[in-house]
Amino acid sequence: MRLSQTVVLALAATPLLFSCTKEKPLHQRISVTAADGSALSEVVYIPLEGASSFWNVQSDEAIDIFYKEAAVETSSWFHITEVSQTAAGEYKISYTAQPRGNTLEKRSGTLSLVSPEHYLGAFLSVRQGYDKVWGHAFSGGEMSLLPGSSWTSGTMDGISAVKEAWLAFSARADELPGGGAATFPLEVTLTGGGYFKDINRTSYQVDIQTASQFGADNFYKLHIFNDGKVFSSESRIIFSVPAEKSSVIRLRDVSLYEIPVKGSGITGISDSDE
Repeated sequence: MRLSQTVVLALAATPLLFSCTKEKPLHQRISVTAADGSALSEVVYIPLEGASSFWNVQSDEAIDIFYKEAAVETSSWFHITEVSQTAAGEYKISYTAQPRGNTLEKRSGTLSLVSPEHYLGAFLSVRQGYDKVWGHAFSGGEMSLLPGSSWTSGTMDGISAVKEAWLAFSARADELPGGGAATFPLEVTLTGGGYFKDINRTSYQVDIQTASQFGADNFYKLHIFNDGKVFSSESRIIFSVPAEKSSVIRLRDVSLYEIPVKGSGITGISDSDE
């Protein structure tokens, strides 16, 4: 198995950790909180735009900290920059993460916090991006939408199990002869249930930028919400180009990525719990 990045930082135990007794506590724990003090879930999502922040860790024992990227990753995107002990049993883990760019595809790694001597451990899955639950590939790699035309997706199989998702796609508008507008409207409509969360409607107008090729500036994502009743196996996406004052719009990489429900707080595992 390829190991693209490994960070190993051993933090030595100090006498301050156990000043009252030398006996091992019956219930050892490792707790991890974000910079704002909120408890982390067992899966932590790094913002798509990247981040530089820190986590706070509390532990009954001195711990070793390891970070390992998933074997499928082709480049290092997440880095532990510093680990410091701020007080007895308290640690600060600083990190930085690269932006995801013009994709929502998931990439991941694992942060391990362990005390091998006492079988104490916690494992934090670090992720950026999401799992794709539906996608459409155009013949030839892209679809050209003329002014006044539209395209309707096929059945979005499996969408009924998704509560929230990102609809992600790449689109660019052809520049008109002699110049003119820098952006052109594209109407995105969800049929068969669901709506766009920030506007509480099923139809969304996106201003598509003119460009000669696809890139990060031509990547768009729309937040879709489902209250548990409205999505169905008949849900579809329709892209429409207005007939007036519009350019040809090139469309590609239409995908749906599930936004997972928040998990429970991370907890440690000790030998006394088995």
